[in-house]
Amino acid sequence: MELSNLDEARKGFEQVIARFPDFEEALVAIGGIRLQDQKPELALQPLQHAAELRPDDKVAWYRLAQAERELGHREASQKAMVKFQELRKASNAALGLRGSSAEEVTPQQLGPGAGSTTP
Repeated sequence: MELSNLDEARKGFEQVIARFPDFEEALVAIGGIRLQDQKPELALQPLQHAAELRPDDKVAWYRLAQAERELGHREASQKAMVKFQELRKASNAALGLRGSSAEEVTPQQLGPGAGSTTP
């Protein structure tokens, strides 16, 4: 996404959240934009709120795990990733998918530093 489009999207979602602070999808979106902007400290709160509002949202948990990891919160990141993997596994089971590729998330899928064991 181009920088100007990303900035427009960020402003739009911020306006929506200002009017509707419990709009879960907008919270997940703004969290994703802030992660893309390399501002995990600004992504954390909306993603935590989104996960509380809708605990079955895989994207919210995945992005929350990313934000926590980027902030160096290893334990919180691992907990969020476990929740994401549980939801993904349940979703895949409901769809009849099997195999390790449908049940696991690899460090490559998570991005740089995901496989690191350092906090």
